[in-house]
Amino acid sequence: MDALTLWLNAFSTVELLPWIALFIVLELLVLLGFWFYFRRGVAPLAVVANVGAGACLFGALWTSIAQWSQVFIVVLLLLSLCFHVIDLRSRWQS
Repeated sequence: MDALTLWLNAFSTVELLPWIALFIVLELLVLLGFWFYFRRGVAPLAVVANVGAGACLFGALWTSIAQWSQVFIVVLLLLSLCFHVIDLRSRWQS
């Protein structure tokens, strides 16, 4: 088996996905911790909006691979849209 096949097989099963979700949570905690400790870096609203959008997209991918109901996929995609709108609104220059 070549490396590409192993890589594709790892992402086509649900076994690797909880580890990725854990890293998403860790990323959020590290970025927020950095902000609250040093008062530098990306503002908390921007971090939560950005990571929330990515996490919802990842959740939609996960539910699709796990063959859950399409309702869950649609709900996660709509939540991702809401997070994207919040992210864009927080960056908008008036």
